[in-house]
Amino acid sequence: MKTRKILSILIVFVVVLGLLPALATGVLAQVTVGGGESDDASQRPVTITNEGYSLTVNKLQFDVGEPILVSAQGSGTDWVGIYSAEKSSSVRWEYVADVGAGVEFDMLQASKIEDSDLAHIPEGEYVLRLQPNNSSNMNQTKALIKIRVGNPAKVQGDSTKLSTDKSVYQKGEPIMVTAEGSGKDWVGIYVSGNVASAKYHYVTTAGSGNAYNVLQGATFAPGVYTIRLMPNDTTDFALTTAFTTITIVDEFNYAIEFDETTIPDDGGDDIGGGVTPEPDPEPDPEPDPEPDEPDEPETPTEHTLTLEKTVFEVGEPIMVSATYTDNEDWIAIFQADSNNYISQWYYISSVGQGVAYDARNGRNIPAGEYTIRIIPNDGAKTTPPVAQVSITVLEKGAFVSNPLDATYTPSGNGFASGTVSVTMPSDELDNRSIVMFWANENGILEGYTSLARFKVTSATTTFTFGKNVVVPTGATQLWVYAQSTSAGTLSEGCVKVSLPEGSDMNSLGDPSTKFFVISDIHISSLTDTHATNFKKMLNEAISLNPNGMPIYIVGDLADHGQASEYELILSLYNEVLSANGKTASDYPLYAAIGNHDYPSANGAFLEFATLPDGTHPTDTSYDFWLDGHHYIFLGSDSPSGLGAWLDADTLAWLDSKLAENRDPSRPTFAFLHQSIYNTVAGSLPGEGWHGVTNAEDLIAVFAKYPEIMFFNGHSHWTMDSVGNMYEATEELPIHAFNCGSVAYLWSGYNTITGEHLDGSQGYYVEIYGNKIFVRGRDFVAGEWVSSAQYLIELEEQCDHDYDAISIEYPNGFGKVGVARFKCDVCSSEMTSSVAPIVYSKGFSVELEGYGFTEGYVINYQSKILYEQATGKTLTLGFVVMTTESLTGDAFLVDGKLTSENGAVQMELGSNNYVQVNITIKNLVETQLDDGIIISAYISEISDEDEECGKTITFVQISPINGADAHEKTDGTLYSVSYNLIKG
Repeated sequence: MKTRKILSILIVFVVVLGLLPALATGVLAQVTVGGGESDDASQRPVTITNEGYSLTVNKLQFDVGEPILVSAQGSGTDWVGIYSAEKSSSVRWEYVADVGAGVEFDMLQASKIEDSDLAHIPEGEYVLRLQPNNSSNMNQTKALIKIRVGNPAKVQGDSTKLSTDKSVYQKGEPIMVTAEGSGKDWVGIYVSGNVASAKYHYVTTAGSGNAYNVLQGATFAPGVYTIRLMPNDTTDFALTTAFTTITIVDEFNYAIEFDETTIPDDGGDDIGGGVTPEPDPEPDPEPDPEPDEPDEPETPTEHTLTLEKTVFEVGEPIMVSATYTDNEDWIAIFQADSNNYISQWYYISSVGQGVAYDARNGRNIPAGEYTIRIIPNDGAKTTPPVAQVSITVLEKGAFVSNPLDATYTPSGNGFASGTVSVTMPSDELDNRSIVMFWANENGILEGYTSLARFKVTSATTTFTFGKNVVVPTGATQLWVYAQSTSAGTLSEGCVKVSLPEGSDMNSLGDPSTKFFVISDIHISSLTDTHATNFKKMLNEAISLNPNGMPIYIVGDLADHGQASEYELILSLYNEVLSANGKTASDYPLYAAIGNHDYPSANGAFLEFATLPDGTHPTDTSYDFWLDGHHYIFLGSDSPSGLGAWLDADTLAWLDSKLAENRDPSRPTFAFLHQSIYNTVAGSLPGEGWHGVTNAEDLIAVFAKYPEIMFFNGHSHWTMDSVGNMYEATEELPIHAFNCGSVAYLWSGYNTITGEHLDGSQGYYVEIYGNKIFVRGRDFVAGEWVSSAQYLIELEEQCDHDYDAISIEYPNGFGKVGVARFKCDVCSSEMTSSVAPIVYSKGFSVELEGYGFTEGYVINYQSKILYEQATGKTLTLGFVVMTTESLTGDAFLVDGKLTSENGAVQMELGSNNYVQVNITIKNLVETQLDDGIIISAYISEISDEDEECGKTITFVQISPINGADAHEKTDGTLYSVSYNLIKG
């Protein structure tokens, strides 16, 4: 689930809370909030008056582009400006006299624009200032109001499970909270800085998804509070499902000094007499700080904290001014929701009342969420603070603007195939990525991670989905965010793209088979992260399918291939099964060998690997059938190195197994730890984690069986990577999948060779007839990996109507040809041999005057079949060649005389075959001794171009080297029918 960096809600509602500036004159300003029909104080007008000056804004929270209506009392060159909360120069401004004192005008239409690039006020926090007599000195500001443009404060964590009806409440007003959960999930309200809830209720008490008043009749004092949704009776903040901040204000007319936030100290009388219901965490006691003797304060006052902003970059000074009551009140920067401070603490009195001071106090504050707290009277760091401010520290360059626009048109048939185009501001192209989420009208789709992010490469960047990725059921929108590539922070807002109706995947019904496919668990200890992730995976399997299912492991079970490590695997396995009331027969493990397993290839591994009948395989390559499907496990025949070598015997065995009881519409599942080069993530050029040494030999076998689903481990590449699934090609028409890893992941996003990434992933596979749904699962988050949801549909078994035919005679028409037949329904092919067109039948020569031979047979059916398949015409001829020329009428073919060049061209009849009679007259024995060669030839003429398409093929050369060597032979004449070839 994504994390959003949210600016503090305290700044959003600074005026409503009474967080007003202490003006340079020291005179208190008067603020009035009222009017209007809205119950939300952020939607009411606010007026600040001071020394005869007055500034009014119609409300505090605006949508982007919404008019910001302001009126002011002033004269001459007094002016009103709107400032970015983090800048010292105005964005828009106007003289009060030009508008008219007390006349309302729209700040967005102010005529003076300091920054011409800001055609609109973008989302963010701003300050309205009334400045006297042309002064730009902020110390002379006469009235100040903070406003926010864009989204109000958001729920952090799983925003789909927690919401409040608004963000600001009047004292005594019900705080209606809606939460989703079950069992012992509960909602608590916390005084800011406290680790114990002041009020709580179980979600089931209210009813999951129902609004419920979290105050339960109590009246809470004005201040800042946190609403938390906690899972399963836990009080550990680290396990919080979701939380948000709300504010309670007093009456709407009051005067107060500017203090960024004030936590009232009224003894708990307004929160139920200080009684804290269960469940509440017990804070660990912390030692008191040991400060030097502080200076006496000049004038004790109430506690206040003042910051110019609440979002900082790493290394930037965090300037804070504070006031105190006791000399030993101290201040420090704490980790958010923790009692651990990370800066060097200091007494406020040692700095001075209201003096700005870098709260980092010499320490470098890393990126993260923090609070700055005042701890009263030398208290321990667990002491509830009397004032605090939440801040965010970002990596340098981590602040990200929203995308300007996004377009996407899916295929509309349940598949995500299509191209997303995202436009970013021209000044935010470097170090930016795009992150997308499937969503609907209720928000980001629950139970799914973000889609694979992609880097911004230009003002408009495109991303194309793989053709087998699906749009999850229930998704009606695509939410597109920008992200800092280095820091990982997301933009506050997003572009929401509506999907056409029917874009999401329809229900597939009930699967016939379910199983897990995982890889690389690398167990070597019962207590390390690898073991923890292995147990998470097992719990996920039980949660997703409580009725049981097989788990297939694609290698690297043990980290060092030691027998003791396989014993640890079984110990962890049985621990989780027993805790859930399951047995090994419910979730059997089947394993392929990995390179880390090879030290025990012939021992512990084969003893661990199990067949469905309870026996063990005898080789690292083995197979079995289970629930009507074929599972084939491959292991290297050479244990050296990282790669896999499959010898000729293994490949022959594999070929025979793939052909066994084959049905092309039924998937066959093959597992090999190492991947084939340039197929799946980790094996792509430059990534370096492929590993099939003789890949060409394996491809030659696989290419005959497109129904193969091939799973690989080894690389640990995350399932969000490019090429996570290999889509069938002509060369290798199978589907292959990168399995990620259970132990830890590897990301190639920033470097092609990859870098370590914490996480745990695998596949949940469902079979629906000829459809296979392969679903990537994040075992740590307990969510589906959005980019790794693949639906593959195999062709139904076909009766094969082989109407398309092609024929060739690669070695000439006197040799056997090849016919290829293609089914016009499923495109499958078959081949068959085709008889030669011309045969030689031998010779018989008489020496008394005339010689007679029955030398050639022409297969008319083969000739016609070839002509129909190629669109060409064949014409046959014969020629006699001797060492001495024959007389012009000496050579006859079926009684036809030779031409001048010694050749006879002839037409063929329509019989299945034609026997050609050749006669040579006036032969003498010396000519026989010299040798006579009689040849047949074929002229091949294209119907489209008789001249350019004409080729000559000599079919047979038959020398005669003596009368005694040749006698007439009678043989059965060859014929063939089209139906025989077809069948």
